[in-house]
Amino acid sequence: MAARTPVRVRIKKVMKDAQERTLVVLGTPKRTLGIWIGPAEGQAISVALEGMRFPRPMTHDLLVGALAEVGWEIEKLVVGDLRETTFYGELHVRSGSRRKVLDCRPSDGIALALRAKAPIYVAPHVFEAALTPPAQEPAAKPPATRSGRRSRPTSA
Repeated sequence: MAARTPVRVRIKKVMKDAQERTLVVLGTPKRTLGIWIGPAEGQAISVALEGMRFPRPMTHDLLVGALAEVGWEIEKLVVGDLRETTFYGELHVRSGSRRKVLDCRPSDGIALALRAKAPIYVAPHVFEAALTPPAQEPAAKPPATRSGRRSRPTSA
């Protein structure tokens, strides 16, 4: 029987393909999962990976800060399901002993988890349904940063 416990992953890279579509690649040393995301979310993830700060909060920074202001913190993100071609995320938050699970797009959840320094997990059945062997990752260029420069692909 396969393990049902979500697997902790790292962001291996964020990149764009020849048609300028954004892909975030999550994985472990043995498994890789690619999720196609919007360009704005790709940018938000790249900015967080690079540790860039701006004078005014960006949307994901604002949400993490607002949660903290009212006493909640992001505990983890779980990419918990894949239905047809749509991935589903669960953002786990807590305030003291109170815990809540919020439905979210994995792309937004990744951007939030990175800012909160929270771990990211993938449910094993999601890997099984959408496994991409590392040797088959699409060739792509990394997205441009806010300054217009291309960021470097990130590896785990």
